[in-house]
Amino acid sequence: MAMISRAGQAAILSLALAACTMTPPTTQDAPAENARGFLQVVANQPCGPAGFGGRYLQLRNAHPDRRISVTYRVDWTYQNQRRSRERTGTWSPGRSNPLGCTVPGPTVQRFNYTIVSARFL
Repeated sequence: MAMISRAGQAAILSLALAACTMTPPTTQDAPAENARGFLQVVANQPCGPAGFGGRYLQLRNAHPDRRISVTYRVDWTYQNQRRSRERTGTWSPGRSNPLGCTVPGPTVQRFNYTIVSARFL
């Protein structure tokens, strides 16, 4: 069983909390909140150099028959500057799509993944 560093745990927790945190839905935003509830974070194989605790993250659509459009943000630091980008994808029912590695190399770089929005298609 691989040990996950504090930075790796924080990245996984950040994504897991973003994917699972739900506020009480209103009539207007209920579809988006319900879609978010069907997303699951999967921390697969270790990635990056051994001993740094990186995990390869995937996002799974757990709904049995509805596709979900997801926008997520990736945050990292490069040459002491915070960087961020958003990506959008469509998750088919029961399928997992890759997000990336939380710790890609033997550096101080750490990648954090956050769900921005999710809606049923």
